[in-house]
Amino acid sequence: MEIYLSIWRADGRSANLVMRTSRRLEALAPELRRTLRALDPAMPVSDIRSLGQFVARAVSPRRFFVWLLGGFAVAALLLVALGIYGVVSHAVAQQTREIGIRMALGASAGSVQLDVLRRVFTLAGAGLALGLMGSVLVGRGMQALLYEVSGWGPLSFAGMTGALLLTACAAGYMPARRASLVDPTVALRDE
Repeated sequence: MEIYLSIWRADGRSANLVMRTSRRLEALAPELRRTLRALDPAMPVSDIRSLGQFVARAVSPRRFFVWLLGGFAVAALLLVALGIYGVVSHAVAQQTREIGIRMALGASAGSVQLDVLRRVFTLAGAGLALGLMGSVLVGRGMQALLYEVSGWGPLSFAGMTGALLLTACAAGYMPARRASLVDPTVALRDE
């Protein structure tokens, strides 16, 4: 909330002068200081900034918070990728014999890769479905806290879903490739 008070009745409080001009701030500042001193020699003129600089200073704490949240989101995405990679690698290692038998019976490397990636996408799809339901519920609950932002942003949800599916694909690719390179004779001898 704001109210207008005359600068002459401000009782020593600080005041801001806002003006629109087509001139550059560097050229205008000395002239503005002279004009204000001519009006009132006791009036201190401490800081002359453009509106862009003023807004940037005002929103810098929020901007830092957004960058911090973005960093946490990237860290979480990396943890998701490492988790998927670890689980799929372990599953492939556990199924080395089965993969070796399938390849000995004529399965191609591409079909083995597709099978592993299909399992990755099945698990990722189930996780995404649960996550989307939770996100919609939390978004609806937080809608009262958000200003002019919907709790349901289709573009945000689509982007997040795409990013997580790409992460799952990237994390599952190396174990799938390793599974397709299994030599059937080595896999069968290991057991």
